[in-house]
Amino acid sequence: MFKGRKISLLLSFLFLLWPSLCPASSTQFQGFQRYEVHGSSWQDMLDGKAYFRDAFVGALTWISEAMDGETWGGSVVRPDLTFLYWNPITFHANYQGKTDCFTCPGWREPVCGSRSIVIRWLTDVQCWPTGLWTFHLWNNNTEFATPQFTLLPQIPPFPALSQSGNSTPYDNICKGPLDKRGRRQCVPCGGSYQEPYTIGQKGCALVCAVMVLRYHGVTEGIDGRPVTAENLNAWLIAEGDGYRPKGDINWDKLRRYSAGKVTFRGITSKTQAGYLTNEICSHGPTIIQVDSPGYPERGRLKGHFVLATGRDYPAQSTWLINDPAGGQQTTLAAKYHNRYYGLRMFTGPEFTWTDELSGLTIVLYSPAELLLTDPQGRKTGFDPLTNTQYEEIPQSGYLDCSVCDPETGEPTPPIMELDIREPSEGSYTLQVIGTEVGTYGLYLRPQDRSGESAAQLLLSEIPISPGAIHQYQFEYSSVPGSLLKVGGNFDGKGQRPSDVNKFLSYANPLQARVQLPAGENSFPLLIFYGSTILPQTFQARLNGVDIGSLFHPVPGGTELVNLTLTSGSNSLLLSIQGTSASGRVATDTDRLTFIVP
Repeated sequence: MFKGRKISLLLSFLFLLWPSLCPASSTQFQGFQRYEVHGSSWQDMLDGKAYFRDAFVGALTWISEAMDGETWGGSVVRPDLTFLYWNPITFHANYQGKTDCFTCPGWREPVCGSRSIVIRWLTDVQCWPTGLWTFHLWNNNTEFATPQFTLLPQIPPFPALSQSGNSTPYDNICKGPLDKRGRRQCVPCGGSYQEPYTIGQKGCALVCAVMVLRYHGVTEGIDGRPVTAENLNAWLIAEGDGYRPKGDINWDKLRRYSAGKVTFRGITSKTQAGYLTNEICSHGPTIIQVDSPGYPERGRLKGHFVLATGRDYPAQSTWLINDPAGGQQTTLAAKYHNRYYGLRMFTGPEFTWTDELSGLTIVLYSPAELLLTDPQGRKTGFDPLTNTQYEEIPQSGYLDCSVCDPETGEPTPPIMELDIREPSEGSYTLQVIGTEVGTYGLYLRPQDRSGESAAQLLLSEIPISPGAIHQYQFEYSSVPGSLLKVGGNFDGKGQRPSDVNKFLSYANPLQARVQLPAGENSFPLLIFYGSTILPQTFQARLNGVDIGSLFHPVPGGTELVNLTLTSGSNSLLLSIQGTSASGRVATDTDRLTFIVP
């Protein structure tokens, strides 16, 4: 069954008047034009092909020497058999005191002064069904043309850039030691680590970012230099926080680099075909993560980034990609088992982001997973204890963003990224859940509503084991200049008013009594100090012995203290004074018990 709608102003709005040249009425179809969103311009359609990110397609009709009372109209049938039609256009030799006028219901004014005109019959096509579209054009109720075009599920091809063989040092990271599973660690260059990673080895995401920028018309960065992988790399390094600690890109920096023309929209683990299709047709090419090209036979080795540009046609069985590994225009099926693992999303200058640029990025460098709970109780992340993936928080995503060397396939330890766009104000709980024995680093970067980073927290070398849970609590505000208030989610309790308990808080342990696993006699105490503490008042006693020298309290600080315990029950007594919200000095005292089998 056909379904239709009538379009007037939108679809028959643009006219070009021509002088009278012909002695008799003539109506001719002149061809199709397509309006590119990213270029904001009309282009003559080639080979009858339009693209699903085009905003409009227009059918040009040339009318000359129109006769009094003559009419024109048309309709479009889409591939899904829905259709639209335009209000008819009528020519009047005399109309409301004017001569030679073209009129149409819905127009604000008639178009007068000539018996000849070019009409562009417009239809919106962006994100509409792909396939064959058919126009039916009439003159005096007689069809004079039935032109067709094919709407492709892709954006127009544009050059793929290559990282291969690029020896420019990438960021300031070098090849470090192997971890326990034989994965090469990324470490800051210096000391005994002098072999830098190169763009050819680690720059696939960087090269994809350059292609995104160029697609959206950014040919020159804010530094005045051409947009190339080498120049963007140098700019990110110079920014100080353009790269995160292990060389992963701080995507929000692309907005500053492009002078606001390109904005990072966040990440998502959603891999349904319809989701990626809508993302590309709405916002343009999208960075996706795939298997490492070096060792494709090893399966789910998520270590490479490519740029998705649409679906193949007519089969629509795979994705078209621009691959930095070799600079190829190829398909996901041809090189990467036809699978991908997540999206990095962007938008260009045709969208205006002016009022809300807030965000929150959390990155974990470790053998562990993240699980974040927002003020409304919604979750995003992965719980390895129940094997459950969450993406409940609006505009959030959680992905592995580690990168393998595409020339050797050498893997690196996982880098887990959790990102939220426009996060809710209030208190969040963050769990780090261990999956292997090792240490982790934690990076928190809040972004206020103006797009600026207010503060960031970086912890490193925190021990964790399979099934262990460390739990953080922080207050997020999008108000410009706000500081991220981070603490442990367990505060020992016991004091009144309750804010006094925040003088000392803990990400590990999660409760006052802890049973250690068999064979362990040490405990990594992860302690946070409140911003109003009086450091000189701090006291710590383990089984009655003063161990205060192990602690270094600083207002608003945090530290890891490894406690050496004895068999049986161990009692740790901690206390400190601070200024409460009421302005009085109060004492926070916590007693923690550790049972060693």
